[in-house]
Amino acid sequence: MAKNPIFLHIGNNVSLKKSNIVAILNPDSSTISRVTRDYVKKKQEDGAVKVISSELPAAFIVESTVRSAKNIKPGSKLYISHISAQTLADRCK
Repeated sequence: MAKNPIFLHIGNNVSLKKSNIVAILNPDSSTISRVTRDYVKKKQEDGAVKVISSELPAAFIVESTVRSAKNIKPGSKLYISHISAQTLADRCK
């Protein structure tokens, strides 16, 4: 029986530690929310957005090494991947 990996491959040789992943979002449905749009805009302004591929975005992955029960700390990063949010979520299982 294979071990459950502790890293998630999000595309183009980029892997994140699963325990640091806060959210995996579908850009088509998540950008409808003003809160999500504001979050993405803020991350872009902070230089905390990492685009994994030049292909069309299929998932937003929020990573933070420091979290609290109430919010995501400012040190979080937003990765934009060409791999679908559903595929990434399935890989997390």
